[in-house]
Amino acid sequence: MLKSIALLFILEPTEGPTINSIIPLTANSLKVNWNKLSPSVSNGNITKYEVCYQVGSTVSNCSNNETVFGVDSTMVDLTELEPATTYAVAVRAFTKIGEGPLGAHKTAKTNESGEFICFCALDH
Repeated sequence: MLKSIALLFILEPTEGPTINSIIPLTANSLKVNWNKLSPSVSNGNITKYEVCYQVGSTVSNCSNNETVFGVDSTMVDLTELEPATTYAVAVRAFTKIGEGPLGAHKTAKTNESGEFICFCALDH
């Protein structure tokens, strides 16, 4: 009798997550939301995401970053940013083996100093 054996190879992700939106919250913060990776490109369980950002129109490295732990966490607020400044943002995912590539970057500009956007529910 032959027994079948399933082998599971865990690798690093082959693609980076896609950013859904970047919303300027204040003059010093942006809210970033991205999609989870599909199983076909995640190559195992995602252990964390790294949201990389820098001033300008592209992300060339991850010297400025926020780490988000857990596969279900797909949102982060970037804080301590400069007012009225354009930032490029990209996200990469990690498995226990290592990091995947950065996903496509998107840009957003923080608000002018003193501006605040509230996504509030109002009672009528």
